[in-house]
Amino acid sequence: MSASTAVEKDLGELIASGKLIYDYERGEIIDPETGLVIEEGLISQAREWREYSPEDRFNRSRIGPQITFKVHDGGLTSYIDPRGSTGKKLNKLQTSTRRPRDHRVRKEIDAKMIMNDTIAKMGLPGVVAETVGMLIKEAAKNNLLRKNMIASAVGAMIIEVCKAYGIPIDMKKLRETLSLSERDIHNATKRLAWAGVFNDLKRKLREKSDPRGSAPLTPASYIPKISGSVGLSDDIVVLSKRIIDLMVRYEPTSTSGKNPEGTAAAAVYLASILLENKKPQKSIAEALGISEVTIRNRYRDIIDNLDIIVYI
Repeated sequence: MSASTAVEKDLGELIASGKLIYDYERGEIIDPETGLVIEEGLISQAREWREYSPEDRFNRSRIGPQITFKVHDGGLTSYIDPRGSTGKKLNKLQTSTRRPRDHRVRKEIDAKMIMNDTIAKMGLPGVVAETVGMLIKEAAKNNLLRKNMIASAVGAMIIEVCKAYGIPIDMKKLRETLSLSERDIHNATKRLAWAGVFNDLKRKLREKSDPRGSAPLTPASYIPKISGSVGLSDDIVVLSKRIIDLMVRYEPTSTSGKNPEGTAAAAVYLASILLENKKPQKSIAEALGISEVTIRNRYRDIIDNLDIIVYI
């Protein structure tokens, strides 16, 4: 770990503990006891406008896209329209200046292209892409992305991030998408773990998990995967989780020992019907790799145990 990275980590820990204050408006890190400005000139995440009424907060938006780790430049690149003689010249100039000369940056670009393609095919939520993008940047900075092992490193990162956030993942589909074997991903995971890439993720996993062992995945943890594949509205997601909570609270015997994927799929299917935005059973079943019969059986269990009447 470099000296600058260690300093940034120490500052982050002091801010998290409340010993330092990060002023988002000014982009400064301040000592609250002495008023001393520790760091200044940081990228401000504050609004770019002044508010003259409460409505301004909702009617105005920040200019340009937000900073993202899905691309190597954070999404801050300006693109020039190549149409016209002037546009062609400027676009050609920009293309030549944007081409990275550092081999580590080129590997980071290749890794993030593989990451975005894989996450889109797997139907994983955006938080996975952002977190994996941060890990890729760190691995590229430490020259851990070998040319012939980029795909396996990306696969190992996706698996570890999904474990940290409690998001279920189809290992077989991931290996098929990346054209890798189980041994390839295992070796990449071991190599990145030795380099300390997953240290922060492991700390989060220890904080969330049961000290006696990793908690099993609940039906609610499969809803983000269904949402990413089928495209659920926020109302359906919220109602699905509420249905699962009611089942666990009032009818725990109906969920214990049952396949959590089937319970999650049935809750989503029921919520889509109740909100008059019905999703086909086939698309929900394909998202989790289960059968439609499983969804129908679990659907009947939910409406019978919770005394829900559905008019179709």
